[in-house]
Amino acid sequence: MSKPEPIALEQELAQLIRQSAPEIVKRVIDKARDGSYQHAKFLFDLAGIDLARRDEADDDGENESLAAFLRRELTAPPEGPG
Repeated sequence: MSKPEPIALEQELAQLIRQSAPEIVKRVIDKARDGSYQHAKFLFDLAGIDLARRDEADDDGENESLAAFLRRELTAPPEGPG
């Protein structure tokens, strides 16, 4: 049995990862919902949500605290047809 070419192997692995991504993300979400900070942080990072607190001196009104972000997001009406 011969070794696969590196490029072909990378393409095959990328395809497997893409196919598995939805199920992987669902399972990571389940872990985050169970209280895993690391899983939640990973998901926020993946989604591009910056939850790091800013220095008060740098706060020009555009950067909001984690508490303010969560309060806004959790009380916002759902989007979509309604």
